[in-house]
Amino acid sequence: MAVQAVSAPEKKAEAQTRLQEIMSQTKQDLQNALPFAMDPVVYDFAINEKGTIAELLTGAQALLPQNYYALTVPQILRRELHTLSESRRAERS
Repeated sequence: MAVQAVSAPEKKAEAQTRLQEIMSQTKQDLQNALPFAMDPVVYDFAINEKGTIAELLTGAQALLPQNYYALTVPQILRRELHTLSESRRAERS
């Protein structure tokens, strides 16, 4: 079933449902012989065609949300400058 889902996109939902049923039944069949930490899960993965990308933001676009600064800046200001990492020192200035 899983192979069909890869080669036949119209069968993907059906294959995922069936795979979940098979794994859940297997867990139930084996639950007295083998402990399971969690219920089986079928993940829906997608391929990112672009890979890892980044965009350099400048000015106001480069700022984090206000809540971040409200939580971190008071702590940074209380610490001695020499105890801060280089990135924290940059945030302080």
